[in-house]
Amino acid sequence: MRATNGYYAQFRGDGLLALYGLASDLPQACRDALRGAAEMQSRIERLSASLADELAEPMRIGIGMHAGVAIVGTMGPPAEPIHSAIGDNINIAARFEGMTKIYRCVLVVSADTLRHAGIDAKDAPLHQVRVRGRTERVAVYAVADPRTLF
Repeated sequence: MRATNGYYAQFRGDGLLALYGLASDLPQACRDALRGAAEMQSRIERLSASLADELAEPMRIGIGMHAGVAIVGTMGPPAEPIHSAIGDNINIAARFEGMTKIYRCVLVVSADTLRHAGIDAKDAPLHQVRVRGRTERVAVYAVADPRTLF
């Protein structure tokens, strides 16, 4: 995560919240987050290969990604504070993560995030999705492998 300028914010079960843009502008944060997704895909494949004899099937991940304004702060002990975030855009990213199962892909990313990053979705399918708490649909791309974006 640090290699792509991200911060682990929260862990819940087998999920995590990663924050980008705490020390960069929005376009760079979006590019960094996409690079982070690509790195996570590479790492999960290496881990899965190393455990192949113990697994019934390869490990998979699902990543939801959206960019925008959030309430960001630190909490925890002064020696090891944790960055965290709340807000509508955080909830949207979490909803996108759940959509990876529906679209059978690794990454569901908002079209806005890719636009801010200056990255083309290439051949990833575009979907107009309903997100709980929003009246308008949101344009997302279902990306089978985030590494193909680079």
